[in-house]
Amino acid sequence: MRHANERPRRKRLSWESRCEIVAKVRLQGMSTQRAAASSGVHRSTVYRLLARFELGGWAALRERRPVPARQPRRCSPELEAAILNARRASRYGPARLGAILGVPASTVAKVLRRAGASALPRAPRPAVVR
Repeated sequence: MRHANERPRRKRLSWESRCEIVAKVRLQGMSTQRAAASSGVHRSTVYRLLARFELGGWAALRERRPVPARQPRRCSPELEAAILNARRASRYGPARLGAILGVPASTVAKVLRRAGASALPRAPRPAVVR
């Protein structure tokens, strides 16, 4: 069982804790292994943070977008627009839209989910008279 004052193992590192780790190694001269143990992270995480710090300083330790900068296999914007237009016009699901457009249903589902159009709005319910 874990102690109440220990950090969770898989907790994302906040900006402050990333700066604290780098400061332990760069400013205080602590070894990377010891800094990792005292911060509750793996040694490779410390090396990764130090590399980011070397490239861009303290600003490089800020949060970054989880989306990759380049996605070569992503659908073209024209195909995504066609999928979304077909969804609005027909209100069909991914399987039927995929068959109509000649695109795999999984691709249609991903495009709809990314655009926030995967779930159709519910029809309004009539008022209950008792």
